[in-house]
Amino acid sequence: MSGFEVSDPRIGYCSATVGPLSAGRVAVLFLLATFTIDCGRSSDPAVPGSVRLTRPIGSWQGKGSRTIGVPSDSGRFRIAWQTRDEHPAGSGTFRLTVHSAVSGRPIQVVADHRGEGSGSAEFDDDPRPYNFMVDSAHVEWSLTVEEVVIVSASDR
Repeated sequence: MSGFEVSDPRIGYCSATVGPLSAGRVAVLFLLATFTIDCGRSSDPAVPGSVRLTRPIGSWQGKGSRTIGVPSDSGRFRIAWQTRDEHPAGSGTFRLTVHSAVSGRPIQVVADHRGEGSGSAEFDDDPRPYNFMVDSAHVEWSLTVEEVVIVSASDR
């Protein structure tokens, strides 16, 4: 099953879970998008009449460093992270950087945090494969990534 979420920061989020995209399921997504567009609300102020759809890419957790490969059709992500169980107190570090999986170059530092905490970030680049590089010490971390797709009214 794939999950999609129609979101508008002014009214909150509306989620729907669908299986493989058959014609009937595409029609349901179209109706959700139409409802949001017809209400006169846009989730991306830069693109009037657009709708933001998100789908979960994955969730990971661990200790220490890790590289997570993520392909992307849109190059846009919503990333939520959390650190906890810092031992010893005052020694925990967490850094999350998005790299191009093609060239290996770092594109954006998403989080650079000391101790326990949480946060989220939006990431916007070109469609391509990415590596999410976690560098951490003395904390447990978790990470959730959703891909964001902007659908315009003309795509209906």
